[in-house]
Amino acid sequence: MVNLNSKYLFLIFLLVVIVIIPKKNYAQYDFYNFIRNSEIVSKKDFLENIDKIKESKIKIITEWIYKVNNEVREEEGSKNIYLYNSSGSMIENTNYNKEGISLGRIIYIYDDDNNLIEEKFFYNDIQETNSKYEYDDTGNLIGIVNFDKNGNIDGKEKYFYDTVENSIKVIFYRNGIVTGAHTFKYNDQQNILEFLTYSPDGKLDRNHNPELVLGVKIHFNYDSLYLKIMRTEIGHFPDGTFGKAYAHEFFKYDFNKNLVGDEVTFLNKTISNIYSYDNKDLLMEKKMLNNSKELIKITNYVYEFFE
Repeated sequence: MVNLNSKYLFLIFLLVVIVIIPKKNYAQYDFYNFIRNSEIVSKKDFLENIDKIKESKIKIITEWIYKVNNEVREEEGSKNIYLYNSSGSMIENTNYNKEGISLGRIIYIYDDDNNLIEEKFFYNDIQETNSKYEYDDTGNLIGIVNFDKNGNIDGKEKYFYDTVENSIKVIFYRNGIVTGAHTFKYNDQQNILEFLTYSPDGKLDRNHNPELVLGVKIHFNYDSLYLKIMRTEIGHFPDGTFGKAYAHEFFKYDFNKNLVGDEVTFLNKTISNIYSYDNKDLLMEKKMLNNSKELIKITNYVYEFFE
């Protein structure tokens, strides 16, 4: 999971790092929904990020994405717009193509304590699905109910915690039947050390590469400042054995603990990113390089603030 000061969000199976300043400018649909969106973010990091957004008084982040061919950037890019409330939580996330047409939108609804209680997913301004969130008396999420576009229950999720309120297990259900689970292990600083996925029979479940391995085990390493410096993904095979690591990611930071570079190697192919910030430590630009270190994508960030 993401370290409090690293200010980024990791997408597990896509093996793509999206840097967010403050850390969740994507807010990727809230910490409690991280499994659905293939991200690993600790509750501690999520709450810290909300505070950073609130302190920075960020109201809107516009993310412009441009492809680069032969060192020439395309004239028009696609964009994502993220809207926040004054409490630091995302209230809307809209994706646009190059022509400015909305490809999809998510609306987030909160209670008086700023807990996410519902997400609504739209395509072409028509609501397709939605999810509702349930909490215990201490404010920990204990369940999510997912609905299809006809309002029928499409699945449920149940969350379990340790004594310091870290999520240690998530169980997934469909039609009353367990379809899978995830477990987490933490260090003394509440940073996630290990992430595992399981099938109903208790075996490690399939990831997005079922032809390669049966399941996945992800391990994280941190430096003396508790910044994440390496992520390793290990395949789990049908005979119950673990194979060699098939994915690695390395992270570099500046003196302000901003992520300034990362490199992902997956099955001998490498993608790297370089990040630039302003004097307030807000992310301004991300450059993506391919396996040959050629520039293939530029992402720029524009901020608007509450007064």
